[in-house]
Amino acid sequence: MTRPNAKSQNRQQIQQQQNQSYRHIRDFCKDHPEEEVQYFCFDCQTAPICPECVIHGAHHGHQVKLLKKAYPVIVKDMEELAIQVNTKIDDLAL
Repeated sequence: MTRPNAKSQNRQQIQQQQNQSYRHIRDFCKDHPEEEVQYFCFDCQTAPICPECVIHGAHHGHQVKLLKKAYPVIVKDMEELAIQVNTKIDDLAL
């Protein structure tokens, strides 16, 4: 029995993730409970944040994007990391 190629598995996982769309789940800021989260901070890479955090809070001046624009960037980064990890696993299995 042959072991499925890690790169082939990655491609399948990537395709499945691309078929899933970003869905907005209403969530509120832990620092400003009355504010809905709308942004992702690429500098801190923490939980999503609200506009108040971006303008006046701890993330002022950081690289931020709206969640719907950050989502594909984050997915791409995770896909690249998964490929790197699977390549290392394959290298160790030799």
